[in-house]
Formats: sequence, structure tokens, C-alpha cells
Amino acid sequence: MVKPRSQIERRACKRFGLELPVHIEWKGVSGEVMESEGATKDMSASGAFVICQEMIGVECHVNLKIDLPIALAGARKSLVSARGSVVTKEPMTEPDAGYGHRIKFDYFSFKRL
Repeated sequence: MVKPRSQIERRACKRFGLELPVHIEWKGVSGEVMESEGATKDMSASGAFVICQEMIGVECHVNLKIDLPIALAGARKSLVSARGSVVTKEPMTEPDAGYGHRIKFDYFSFKRL
């Protein structure tokens, strides 16, 4: 069966539904450094969908620190540091749920703590 054109996957990287804590930093309109805590909804090698209480502008450059859970006994905690820009933003449908931001990574690194 052939999928209708609207259902064909166009993403270059596989997306994973990962809800992980994230710390976000960006520069506000007057140049001050803004910070927020939030969570990812999903991630791929090229970007992430991040939810936080603050609305970050489209094309705004952001720095992310994403905590990775410890999955196995004896494993060490890990951290993903990423830099990217906001591609889209949208208010979440639930009251007080904040805003969703699709972020495209320019760079990311993985570090065990």
C-alpha cells in the first residue's frame, strides 16, 4: 500500500519520543541572557521539540543542556549540550502548559558526568 503524500515521512533523521529535562538559554530582545527549565517531547540527531513556560522567538539562537537518564545499573549520568535555533513555536493546548518550540541543532555533544 502506498502512503498518501501527506503521510510520507520527510525528516532526514529518525525522531524519538523522549521526555527529558532540559535547561535552555537564549538572548532576549534587549540582549540580556534568558533562562528556562523545560522538557523535550521528542528528539532526533538534527533537533528537538522543547516545551517551556517562556515563549522564545523564531530564529532565536538557543543553548540547551539535556539530562539523559541512567538506564543501566552502574551507568553514569550523561548530558547532551546543544546549540541551535528555533524554527517554529506554538502555544500548548493545555492551560498553563507553556509553549512548544521546534529547535534545529547546529551542534551537539555528549558527555558522561
